[in-house]
Amino acid sequence: MNRAFVLALTVLLAGCGSRSGPAEPDNKAEATGQSSNLPRPGLYEATMIPEVIGNAPPVTIPQETKRACFTASAMTQPDIFFLADTFSCNRDEVRIADGEVTARLRCNAPDWEVQDVPFELHGTYNRDGAELTGDLSFPDGTLRTTRILKRIGDC
Repeated sequence: MNRAFVLALTVLLAGCGSRSGPAEPDNKAEATGQSSNLPRPGLYEATMIPEVIGNAPPVTIPQETKRACFTASAMTQPDIFFLADTFSCNRDEVRIADGEVTARLRCNAPDWEVQDVPFELHGTYNRDGAELTGDLSFPDGTLRTTRILKRIGDC
């Protein structure tokens, strides 16, 4: 299980505030909220605060901060900003509207024999950032990550 937690953390931190390919929309997911209250384009600082909850093996998990530029075109697809580190997950439900984000996903890592691990995300956002908490649930515990995104300027 220790390997699974380390992998999960690696997957979650790898995409913190960035993404490497186009969003793959899931027909079952519903993303709403194409409104003026979404975060503005610009340079963001993304701080990831991981925490292990439950009877999971002890793992040292460092806090990590990265910077990323989100363009105006990227901000027309809110999942790029809010779900940047979950593109290896199947999206069961996504809602982005009225300053709130909720999502239920199932994540896979076949190389590590980890499949259909439930991941729930919730948080709030405004024009200058967001605070999101995600729980990746394993039988022995939960990997909780809090991601704080703050707009720090223009790209």
